[in-house]
Amino acid sequence: GHKLGASLLQDAVKRCALVSQHAGIRAMLVHALHDRAKQFYEHYGFQASPVHPLTLLLRLPQG
Repeated sequence: GHKLGASLLQDAVKRCALVSQHAGIRAMLVHALHDRAKQFYEHYGFQASPVHPLTLLLRLPQG
């Protein structure tokens, strides 16, 4: 369960970071389904929106 989710998220972040080198991608945006999912994303560096707490953003490295 949890390790698979972490692996999938890390792969998605890596792929987005690679694409961001060629496209105007600056961040990943996710919509957590519940507080437990929100905590999962926050553990990996996502920050909650002050307006919509279950919407989280992760800024991608700029290179």
